[in-house]
Amino acid sequence: MKFRLQAFILFLGFWFSGDAYSQESKSMTTKQYIDSFKEIAMDEMRAYGVPASITLGQGILESASGNSKLSKEC
Repeated sequence: MKFRLQAFILFLGFWFSGDAYSQESKSMTTKQYIDSFKEIAMDEMRAYGVPASITLGQGILESASGNSKLSKEC
């Protein structure tokens, strides 16, 4: 379970490669990030018991709401 959660958090950080939030586009706001991933986070919460707020908070922190250089370039 711990590995699955870590993999999911990494997935959140790398989600933006090649989509509308690429390096050339405008930055994503935290609200947009939450709106984009809240359903996934709630599904993971139901499956693994980790609160969706924790998953989203970790993704926001580690990817700068999807705006980090790593999130945009990978």
